[in-house]
Amino acid sequence: MYVGSTRAVRGVSSVTGGTVSLAPGLPPFGLWKSTDGGANFTLLNAEGICINSLLEGDAGRIQSSFGASRGVNHIEFDPNYATNTTFYAAAFPRADLTGGGGVWRSTDDGGTFTQIYTPLDPLDIN
Repeated sequence: MYVGSTRAVRGVSSVTGGTVSLAPGLPPFGLWKSTDGGANFTLLNAEGICINSLLEGDAGRIQSSFGASRGVNHIEFDPNYATNTTFYAAAFPRADLTGGGGVWRSTDDGGTFTQIYTPLDPLDIN
């Protein structure tokens, strides 16, 4: 079971069906995986720290998936997921425009990820 969390739980996907909710107190941003029906979750691809400017000091340093400042907003499973364990995650870019975010692919059920699309820089959009 996978959960993509943003400022609210969005992009919820489950291979086995059922409902999903994040436990209170979990860091708010990222891609989470549960192998026990949602009793416990593990943050996948926990790389990069994003800064939440609304919180002072270390409280504003939040570990996140793909270095995204606002989390993972969509998860999509390959049509052949049952045999190839491939899925995709879309993450918001960092608020400071220094990277992170984009579209990421895992071909090993979330063990590793490769960035396959880099988000557009809002300053380059005409």
